[in-house]
Amino acid sequence: MIDIFEELTPKYKRIFVVPISSGLSGSFSSWNIAKQEFSDNEIVIIDSKDLGPGNRIVVDLIREMVASNKSTNEIVKAIDERKNKRFGTLVVTDLEQLKRGGRISAVKAFVAKTLKLNIIINFDGALDFYDKDRSLEKAIDKCLEQINKKTNYLKNGIKHAYFYTSFMDESRNKEIKPIIEEKLKVNLKQFYIPSIIAVHTGLNTFAIYIESY
Repeated sequence: MIDIFEELTPKYKRIFVVPISSGLSGSFSSWNIAKQEFSDNEIVIIDSKDLGPGNRIVVDLIREMVASNKSTNEIVKAIDERKNKRFGTLVVTDLEQLKRGGRISAVKAFVAKTLKLNIIINFDGALDFYDKDRSLEKAIDKCLEQINKKTNYLKNGIKHAYFYTSFMDESRNKEIKPIIEEKLKVNLKQFYIPSIIAVHTGLNTFAIYIESY
């Protein structure tokens, strides 16, 4: 981090850094500590509460506003406003990794496996249990209902819609993704679930991520 600032500070007076969500990593705090050595520059560390392609949305917004000569306060305010328009939910179909990581007990994992439950997890900067359902399609409906509560995409429209997956069996992606696209009436961009999340949820997990206007 210090090396990066040493390279950039002679070239730029204002620097924006968009690390992984503080709810998943300590990098946000580490960047804030590192910037203390460069008080002559305006260094803004953004906690986007996001990661991966979601962070790319934030970076693109910063670039657009910098090109339009917007102030730092205007940029930070716009980013904060956009946070409330983005939300994601994950559906975990195989609980083995959750059990190994201690996020679910062996007993609960056994019961869920026996009942063939799909576990639904919210992602709003961190991972939080939300609900469960035996039916995959009903689990998807619950995901979309929760995302709409957070983003109001049904009223405001969809700006970005992503399908994240950790299925190694591509046939499962081809099975699940069209179901979601049919419900949303949009084409989903597909990405792999970032490793910092997959290490907790394991394989055979998918996520729906939406940003509204």
